[in-house]
Amino acid sequence: MIRKSIVLGLALAIAPWAKGQTEGVLPLKKNTQLQGYGGFQQRYWQSLQVGTASHGLTDTLSLPFFDDFSADRVYPSASKWTDHAVFVNPDFPINPPSLNVATFDGLNSQGRAYDNLSGGFGSADTLTSQAINLSALLPSDSVMLSFFYQAQGRSFEVLTVDDSLVVQFKNKIGAWVNVWQSPGITRQDFKAAVVALGDSGYFHEGFQFRFLNYQTYIGNLKQWHVDYVYLNQGRNSADTVFEDQAMVYLPETPFNTYTSLPWAHLQSNFNKYLKTNYTIPVNNLSNSGETFSIGIRGEDENGQVGGVNLQGQSLAASGQSSFNLTPVFTLQPNSQDSSYLILTSKLGDILGGNDIKENDSAIRYVELANYYAYDDGTAESGYGIRNGAGSVSCGFELEQGDTLRAISIHYTQAETPVSSGVTLNIWRSLAPVGQPNIGVDVLAHSFNAGLPTYTDTINGFHVYKLDTALYFDSKVYVGWTQNGAFMLNVGLDRNYRYQGQDTANPNVLYNVSGRWEQSSVSGTPMIRVHFGKAIPNPLSAGPQAKVNKAIIFPNPSSTRIHIEGLDIIKHYQIFSIDGRMVMSGKDTESIAIGELQTGIYFLRCQDVNGNQYQGKLNKH
Repeated sequence: MIRKSIVLGLALAIAPWAKGQTEGVLPLKKNTQLQGYGGFQQRYWQSLQVGTASHGLTDTLSLPFFDDFSADRVYPSASKWTDHAVFVNPDFPINPPSLNVATFDGLNSQGRAYDNLSGGFGSADTLTSQAINLSALLPSDSVMLSFFYQAQGRSFEVLTVDDSLVVQFKNKIGAWVNVWQSPGITRQDFKAAVVALGDSGYFHEGFQFRFLNYQTYIGNLKQWHVDYVYLNQGRNSADTVFEDQAMVYLPETPFNTYTSLPWAHLQSNFNKYLKTNYTIPVNNLSNSGETFSIGIRGEDENGQVGGVNLQGQSLAASGQSSFNLTPVFTLQPNSQDSSYLILTSKLGDILGGNDIKENDSAIRYVELANYYAYDDGTAESGYGIRNGAGSVSCGFELEQGDTLRAISIHYTQAETPVSSGVTLNIWRSLAPVGQPNIGVDVLAHSFNAGLPTYTDTINGFHVYKLDTALYFDSKVYVGWTQNGAFMLNVGLDRNYRYQGQDTANPNVLYNVSGRWEQSSVSGTPMIRVHFGKAIPNPLSAGPQAKVNKAIIFPNPSSTRIHIEGLDIIKHYQIFSIDGRMVMSGKDTESIAIGELQTGIYFLRCQDVNGNQYQGKLNKH
């Protein structure tokens, strides 16, 4: 999943902007996931207009209003919000109340920097509720808005006092009134805020509230995260306790070392790569302990491949607890070119009650195609050599000997444009770290890659198909050499974990002085290597590269959905939030969902041209 960008600090003795030739990072000025979804989502929002001047307004809502964003991805729900500048994601916050938050930063709804990085100051992202009818209520009915918020999150850029998050209410005469704000604060746990509607001017049939962040227009450097937004009557200022238990993150990736492996290689040694232990954090928003069950299960195209469910688990009051699960996943070898694995973590049997069912489960989709990958397909920053010439290498240990067919790289459009080309290199071996490499490195192939090729498709990778087949027995090193002083800005996946730790990928090296050194930047560059059969054109790379700019339309829906951006659907599968396949079909232009129960589902489909799509479906 690509997300918006964050500024990353280096684990070096010098600041990343200091002079000196070294590796470095830069913040992004674009978000390719928002760009990929933008056109189709924009048309979806436009379709909801009902002749009003206010973009995106739907029928007036009634109390209660609630959204923890667990049912959405990329954009907030159009049934609850009138705009979509914020970025809904599970990755930027640290220990949120529940899965997914709304992230406020310096990039607009199309994933581009506000005011073209002018350096001016003003409002950035806005999240505005649909109109809510409060005309039958009075201030004495104790209507209050509550939410949880966090500054900075996983971003390394500390907010200043000039940065702020603001809440405004819309009164009877249409004026927006500031009712709450927080100046820029250092990173900390999510905090609860409660704001009362104490003025009679707010009690009308078109009441709205909105969140805004203010910052300098210098790209995605500052971040606020908002979750668990709740408006209702009969509340008090201490009303921040909920009878709800929720997933916090997506399930971990299922492999030790890699996020994806070639299906042909993985089949040679399933047990070597499949994890046997999963840590699942669960948040309890109640002030009482609970007894519940927790499970994780795996599913492939043939059905369930294993899992485990633990009964009678104890969840401490008012906070997060982590549970270790040891599922056994039994994957079956076959002669297909690719496969996939869907992991679902799930809560159940909560004795004390559970208000929000949508956040009781989390689903991760893993494609197994023809490539090795360390990254999860999402870039939080741009990585490269700073202030001079140098080389970067990423090493991949192979499960079996095979023919290298292509290299794929995700390039980010970061704050500094790239004006010079690079040479892409493939090495068979490198000199030991810290020792002179001249005459020691064994170069298998190199070619001039020119300037970076940016792809605005979701999780877009540019694929370099090799003009010669190269066979490798056990290990391959791929990377680049640059002769000028610029940042290439290869995507950096900040959520990479080595042995569960937030650290640099030990397989990434850089060379600016005639010696290879271990990377000091937390995360991993988004570089992949493709093996096996010759790759036809058009090329496919990465878990989302075959995905057109597609979106479920409409979503939510009660009767029928279309996958805008795909051709005739060859086959589809719909999974419940606990991982069960509840519907499937083939050869259709749209999917009838009337027989499904109201709730959240996971859809996976492929069209007749091989384009794939997977995402959450909200059935009304």
